[in-house]
Amino acid sequence: MSTRIEIRHKGFSVFITKRTVTKGGKQYLEYSMPDYSSGQRVRHVRAKLEDAKRKAHEICEANLTGQTGLLILAPYERAIQAALEALTPTSTRLDKACFIFADACKLVEPHEIIEACRFWREHRPGGTFVPKIVDAAVDEYLARLRGEIRARRHRTETSYLTAFQTKFGERQLSEIEAIEIKDWAKEKGWSKVTFNDVLAAISRFFKDAKARNYAAVNPAEAQRIDRFKIRGSTVEILMPGVARKIMNSIEDELKPFLALWLWSGARKEEASKLSWDQIGAGLESGSIFLRAEQAKTGFHRSLPISGNLRAWLMAYRKPSGPVLPARWISPDPNRQMDLLAYLQRHMARKAKIKWVKNGPRHSFGTFHLKVHGDPASTINAMGTSLEKLNRYYASRLDTVTQEAAKAWFDIFPSGTAEVIPMPEAAPAAG
Repeated sequence: MSTRIEIRHKGFSVFITKRTVTKGGKQYLEYSMPDYSSGQRVRHVRAKLEDAKRKAHEICEANLTGQTGLLILAPYERAIQAALEALTPTSTRLDKACFIFADACKLVEPHEIIEACRFWREHRPGGTFVPKIVDAAVDEYLARLRGEIRARRHRTETSYLTAFQTKFGERQLSEIEAIEIKDWAKEKGWSKVTFNDVLAAISRFFKDAKARNYAAVNPAEAQRIDRFKIRGSTVEILMPGVARKIMNSIEDELKPFLALWLWSGARKEEASKLSWDQIGAGLESGSIFLRAEQAKTGFHRSLPISGNLRAWLMAYRKPSGPVLPARWISPDPNRQMDLLAYLQRHMARKAKIKWVKNGPRHSFGTFHLKVHGDPASTINAMGTSLEKLNRYYASRLDTVTQEAAKAWFDIFPSGTAEVIPMPEAAPAAG
């Protein structure tokens, strides 16, 4: 319990607050009073009432001898003191409380604020609201994502959300509005693709925050911030002569890896995870078994072994170990992605060509579909979908000839085309 004692002196008033405090297991009386005579609020504490009254008189004298700014506030001292005491349990500064009140009045009438808060408490989505600032929420979100998504994707999400943190890090998630995010994203001058990607990452972050009751709405969702319409990119392929040039230019140790990328339907990341034990078993059965943990989709499948792929694998076969040379392998997923990106540039320099992005895989899809005319077998080999097959490969079949498609699968190591026959292909795994 606390009581207030008013001390009046020469037209000024100072309120002394008497309260009981506990220190070291013992209770004591203390007398405190505010002092604005220096231009800032200072709290004085005394152990005896007489000392407190003496200090109160000193404060009144200080106000009288030149603190004109405080003289203006003198009529409001009781109101200010009452406001400060009311805010003490909330640990909110008086100026901050005034700003919150002013912002609330922009949304509802002053007499409606309490009712609005009560309605929000009883009807808010998702249960109990948990205040969270952006910095902490982003750090937690990225930590949870690690291991749940691919390393490259995690690195991209981190880049986008770190930029978001830089702008809004000290703000509460619940305070951020769609128009703020939209204006910030446009000010960054990003390309249309990057603009869309960043907003998508922020939207996923807010979706997670909503599920954890850190925010009531997702201000970055597409319904609130329009995305740019993006035209699809053109899928480029390698022609047979270019593929032959690359194979004849690179080191022998890289040829099995590139052969798999060119002629099996494997993605480069998938081919980089294959072992010679798997290749050996595949050479016997006619198909290489790609395990679920090696596949991008998370589902196992079989990679067909064409006659020319068999020839390249037999010509450079090793008894064991990874197919990709050790110097191109890293246990760090981020570092591994960098190595594979550099490997593409390395092979392009060796062959003195301009590299086509994902050219080996796009070429396989196009030429395999042209040669076999069977969408299902191409889908199974590539681990893709019918939608993507139609969008990227079937749509350009008329631009390649049957002769070019056959030539793609007629690229053999020098002197082996006549001696290594094409085996009967094993059926693809469903």
